Amino acid sequence: MTVKEFVVNNLITLRLEGGKTNLYINGKLYIHCKSLILNIPINEIEMLEDIESIEEAVEKLKSTEEAEWKQKYNISLSPEEEFFGHCSNLQAWAENDYNPCIIAYHLAY
Repeated sequence: MTVKEFVVNNLITLRLEGGKTNLYINGKLYIHCKSLILNIPINEIEMLEDIESIEEAVEKLKSTEEAEWKQKYNISLSPEEEFFGHCSNLQAWAENDYNPCIIAYHLAY
């Protein structure tokens, strides 16, 4: 299996290894990205207009364990699709001066 790599900047790199997205900080494995936990149905967007952080959005949508929400919303993402989502999220975070409100708390700190 080919390893895919996405370089966010000189400190942050993501790699798709063995079907899992791994986050590297300064060249060292930091964590394995578990899942993309937020799926916002189009009919629920208005209720999220006043949120100030990703944690608030998760709480309002009552996001739960990965298996539960994937089953509830009939979501099936390939490892490549999840990798792209993680890359996009971390790129946006870096481009917004590492704003802790737009990424999961445990990653921001």
